[in-house]
Amino acid sequence: MMSSAAQKLFWKEGYDCVQAIFTAVGSCSFRSILDYGCGIGRLLRCVMTHTEIAYGVDVSVPLLEKAAKVCPFAMLMEYEQWLASPPVVEFSYSVIVFQHIPEEEGLLILDKLLRSTEKLCAFHIVVSDPRPWPIRCLFHLSFAPFFAGLSNWLRARPWNEPRIPMFCWNIEKVKTSFKREGFELSIQPFPHCADPWESYLFVGKKKTCSKSMLNQ
Repeated sequence: MMSSAAQKLFWKEGYDCVQAIFTAVGSCSFRSILDYGCGIGRLLRCVMTHTEIAYGVDVSVPLLEKAAKVCPFAMLMEYEQWLASPPVVEFSYSVIVFQHIPEEEGLLILDKLLRSTEKLCAFHIVVSDPRPWPIRCLFHLSFAPFFAGLSNWLRARPWNEPRIPMFCWNIEKVKTSFKREGFELSIQPFPHCADPWESYLFVGKKKTCSKSMLNQ
């Protein structure tokens, strides 16, 4: 249970993140928006006033149930439901999500999101781990059963708490996905989202979108 101060910071960081995304894409008003990996709705709640319809997608049903309370007017979809019938939206985004999805699976999700986006998108993606190799080795070792428990204990967490993996994607493969789906790509710094890993906000603009259309 987070303290009152921690909760306030948690929601403020979500608001600040959304503002940074809007600044990166150069627009803050869309007919429809999709938040992939919306969780409990920390970012989704902040885009509700910037769109006519907001979609939130997540693999966790319990998190979606919480998001329904935070974002009662959003259209919430469980992952399999979205996979079977993804809505077409003007703007889609995802932050601090893809880093927990293996590259092969994640690139398929990215392709589907791009194909379902008409105008702009912004996806936060981790591309490398610049830490010294001993640190990287210790990190991977921390997922082995005993060492996972030890790592949790050292961080004052329950011994059996699941460890969340981190995955780096090949930046050239990500670029290829944007190009193949017809997006102009801008790769921008997006600090403090996955430190100390190297990550960026991949901002895509559909090539078929005219400048006047983007300003609507």
